[in-house]
Amino acid sequence: MKKKLLFWISDDLLHYCLSHSLQKKYDADYFAITETHSGAKNFLDEQSFVKFNKIWHMFDHISLDKHKPDIEFLKNFEEKYNIRIWDMAYSERLFYPEYNHRYQYSSNEILSIIEQQCKLFLLVIDEIKPDYLLCNVVTRLPMYLIYNLAKAMNINVLVLEPWHSLMTQCLLSKQIDSVDEPQKYLQIENYKNKTLSELKQFMESYPHSNGTEFQVNLNNSKINKIKKLIEFIDKPMNEDYKKLYPHLGTTKLKTLVSKQKASNSEIKKREKFMDENFLKDLSDEKFIYFPLGLEPERQLLIRAPLQNNQLQTISNIARSIPVEYKLFVKEHPEMKNTAGWRDVNYYQRILNYPNVELIHMSIKPKEILEKCSLVTTLVGSSAFEASFYNKPSVVLGDSDYSVLPWIFHPKTITDLPRVIKNALNSQVDPIHLNKYINYVLLNTVKFDKFRYWDDFCNYFPYEGFLRDVSISIDRMKQFLDDHFTAFNFLADEHIKKFNNV
Repeated sequence: MKKKLLFWISDDLLHYCLSHSLQKKYDADYFAITETHSGAKNFLDEQSFVKFNKIWHMFDHISLDKHKPDIEFLKNFEEKYNIRIWDMAYSERLFYPEYNHRYQYSSNEILSIIEQQCKLFLLVIDEIKPDYLLCNVVTRLPMYLIYNLAKAMNINVLVLEPWHSLMTQCLLSKQIDSVDEPQKYLQIENYKNKTLSELKQFMESYPHSNGTEFQVNLNNSKINKIKKLIEFIDKPMNEDYKKLYPHLGTTKLKTLVSKQKASNSEIKKREKFMDENFLKDLSDEKFIYFPLGLEPERQLLIRAPLQNNQLQTISNIARSIPVEYKLFVKEHPEMKNTAGWRDVNYYQRILNYPNVELIHMSIKPKEILEKCSLVTTLVGSSAFEASFYNKPSVVLGDSDYSVLPWIFHPKTITDLPRVIKNALNSQVDPIHLNKYINYVLLNTVKFDKFRYWDDFCNYFPYEGFLRDVSISIDRMKQFLDDHFTAFNFLADEHIKKFNNV
């Protein structure tokens, strides 16, 4: 009997491109749920490159007029599938007023949106009974919801997403943000046993774009960005686009303001405060390192959902460390691009903790990792990268690398002081690290998703303010032809997974 494959297709159309190559070599029934703008939706309805048995466009099934949720349905759904509805809601950055300045969703609107998504996903799954759900990086509510529902209903899931420390390698796994069965790394044999220094050199020299033909377009100049901005200002906004629930309250002015985030004068004020109050030299005193996470970001909202108040997390760590240590905190470098840094008041609140210091952005991560005694993180790559500097770590969120014996994951916050003490007394074992890295390389695929997105944006002008753009049949044909090798490779890797189940 034919397998039934359900693809989740987002704006980047990666899983559409995958389905195109996969259909040529894997006989199955192909279905799709889309979460795309109208330009991509129109293309998917018109195209004939992929013969889908049926496509459901998610936004066609979400009515914004329905504001009174069916609480009894949600209660039964929650109990039957063990999926916490409010946990799903809090994973969506759109529902946070501090992140979404265009529109503030009411409690009823949030629950109504989730209810309609639940009903759509149940309808689709009941109708086709898929063998696999194939999806992209899980970043937002709809994909997170159907991912959890598929897991609850024992549907095989294959998630394609970059691995945190080798971004040109992609996980193709059953769990988000985790190589499959990470505990099996100890079974690795016949590997070259490198020293920590050699492993660090290997990780630093790993190819930035190896295994795909996608190339970064270096011509995305300020002039091109200005042209796109002018086009955005000149072109009327699509009224249908503004009615979709993620775009409620969207206007050109609000879009421009949200892109800028902070004024130039405010950014200068924040940077002046950083220059005057952040550490520019690391002394010889003992310290534990905590890198702030980017906000908003799935790493906090999905991977560490109970720890996304980073001020509270800093307080918890600061009161848990031994008296001879200080806690050194460093801002995430991408906060400058996304928000123009954080508000001065945020930094001041961190500095108010008596045993906490903020590290200036001019200090390189390498220097911090060399001098710290321990790394504490919510999630992300810093804890793992500390291993190459012979430093243990404590990770508060879920991570596959916490299987390593010097990377600790406290079960509760009250357990944090004991876990930090134990971590400080632990050592990195190069044999374990060698095995783990080899295991990851054997269980990931060479595909650079960031370069894919860059190339896709250059074929179809998504960059800057332009999102709801048309996609022509001819242009997509050229894109598929030009990147045949990469998509063909991805299709083969998926087929291997199908055959191993």
